[in-house]
Amino acid sequence: MADQPKKKSGFISNLLTVLLLMVAVVYVFFPGLMVSGLYMLREVSANLEIKTVTVDGQKIVYADNGRKAPAIVLVHGFGANRTSWYGVVKELGRHYRVIVPDMPGFGQSSHLSNASYDISRQAARLDGFFAAVGAANPILVGNSLGGYVSAYYAATRPGKIASLVLIDSAGVTSPELSDLAKFLRQGTNVLIPEHSEDVTLLLQFAYYKPPFIPKPFRRAVGNEMIAAKSWNEKIWRDMEASPRLDSLLTNITAKTLVIWGDHDRIIHPGTAAVFTNGIRGSELLVVSNCGHVPQMERPKETAEAIIGFTGK
Repeated sequence: MADQPKKKSGFISNLLTVLLLMVAVVYVFFPGLMVSGLYMLREVSANLEIKTVTVDGQKIVYADNGRKAPAIVLVHGFGANRTSWYGVVKELGRHYRVIVPDMPGFGQSSHLSNASYDISRQAARLDGFFAAVGAANPILVGNSLGGYVSAYYAATRPGKIASLVLIDSAGVTSPELSDLAKFLRQGTNVLIPEHSEDVTLLLQFAYYKPPFIPKPFRRAVGNEMIAAKSWNEKIWRDMEASPRLDSLLTNITAKTLVIWGDHDRIIHPGTAAVFTNGIRGSELLVVSNCGHVPQMERPKETAEAIIGFTGK
């Protein structure tokens, strides 16, 4: 009988060893699976359910916490997907029905080579998406390219959103060249990596202080982005051919908050003034020691700013 505790202890020890070996194998050889698993844990933690609707012939995959509350829709930027908002969804979910789509052309949503993904078309799809998911008059939040789409939507469809939050938004003429703009003039688009090591440079552009990302994870992300290079180039061309917002900002009547990282290397921080000067009554929050993605680099501060502004 005395041997039973020893056998039990040995079994548990062997089981833990096997599990650790499995984790190590996944970490080294299948890091993409581990990344997906981590995102799934965040979805569970925030009570997000992954759903699908079809709009304009495009499958749109989105996360939805299903809360009986005013809707807030979060629109990601270029080359990103819904997971770029996962740092703020749990906090926002305490107050709102949080809806986070993979915009058409990105993430798990449709990639149709014969379709246009310019800003006006994406805004029209966003309008159809609101109807499809039952999100009438939502709070609309967009980062970068997502801000471009969101601002265009607000300018061309006044009265259809409750309020607007633009985070380091694209779409207007910047008063000063950003580091990205300087690279583009030299023929290099940092946002469309060609080699796995280019991901490090991309992170340096997106963040003020890039997070530590283990090499296997960085390699997995790099491989995905490289595989999507030609597709992202198409999306970029569609975006570049889109109407600019400069002359449309005065059409935005929704209550608007502009958030900007003070060390944004992708869109110069001086661009924030173009939005606040053009949108009547808009407010500006400059996030200190932050790059292009405050919702990822400073999620707590960003979520609190959104809740404080939209709850007024």
